[in-house]
Amino acid sequence: MMSAFNRVQLIVLVFIFLLISLFLFSDIVFFGKMFTHGDYLSPLAIKVGIERYISEYGEYPYWLPSMMFGIPTVHSFQNISSYYPPQYAIDLLKNLGMPVFWNYIFHIIFGGLGMYMLLRKIDIDYYPSSIAAIAFIFNPYIVAMIMTGHGSQMMTSVYIPWVFYGYCLIESKYSFRNVGILSLIVAFQLLRAHVQIAYYTWIALALFIAFRFIYFYFSKRKALLKQVFFACIGLFIGLISSLSIYIPSLFYKSQSIRDGYSFVDATGWSFSFNEAITLLIPSYFGFGGRESYFGPMGLTDFPNYIGPLILIFAACSFFTSKKESSFGFIIISIVFFMLSMGKNSWLYEIFFNFF
Repeated sequence: MMSAFNRVQLIVLVFIFLLISLFLFSDIVFFGKMFTHGDYLSPLAIKVGIERYISEYGEYPYWLPSMMFGIPTVHSFQNISSYYPPQYAIDLLKNLGMPVFWNYIFHIIFGGLGMYMLLRKIDIDYYPSSIAAIAFIFNPYIVAMIMTGHGSQMMTSVYIPWVFYGYCLIESKYSFRNVGILSLIVAFQLLRAHVQIAYYTWIALALFIAFRFIYFYFSKRKALLKQVFFACIGLFIGLISSLSIYIPSLFYKSQSIRDGYSFVDATGWSFSFNEAITLLIPSYFGFGGRESYFGPMGLTDFPNYIGPLILIFAACSFFTSKKESSFGFIIISIVFFMLSMGKNSWLYEIFFNFF
């Protein structure tokens, strides 16, 4: 059970998440402004069209004529939030007068709590766990996803630490309760319906589980066979809980421009070793956008900045944390850095061809 002192620490941390969110998005929250990026306005326009249809005809439009010569609305992955259970609570608050943008803030706080809970679960102290949680949810990639209209991408991303937390629960105690927690987290992430982020979450978790299994085996400790088995059950339950939106969409896969993507098409926005310097110096290739960006990609809206302080902390953690945890996350970081290289990485080509 969580002590009173730990509960106070958690409340303070949530308050810090909230304050930073309100500071970053003050123009949106307090002054009624909105982002004008094309990808932000495009889904908004679809949503307005659906709402007008409902207002005029009194029912939800089940057919979207503007995609693939017509497609069921839910299978287009447009306006799919009603299939995402937490959206029911969000809709209730909106009906009570809450601005729509608070949906993003709630997910930011939720993601920060997930990172904090994960790190505490692997025995990281309160303050470094708090700093890491803040660094995770307010890194430029998460913030830029909100600005560019990729809300489902951002909301799916905040489930990543929660999925790892669910697995760590099973690893510490393989019980039906913990299997249920993992399956619920996985189901919610999949029902948030950003397929790519969920897909990479599973790859990252598989790498983590494989490393820990091998590490425990060769260190002559009790292998994690039962934990892996229970984790697979949790993942399977979470997967089948979301198939109602994924299986029908597979029938339209052959009509999508992304079906049969060539290697050149799929790697048009590949990261590069040269651009990796933006992890430390965000303005090295400009600040993004057509006007100022002059890096190796066609264009980008933001630098992939992490910051020297966070990278130094990460390096220090390798020497101070448990090796079975730190090595696992280092392997994930290296693999995903290589995948981000796209056409500049032999590893990505293997994944492209086989996965």
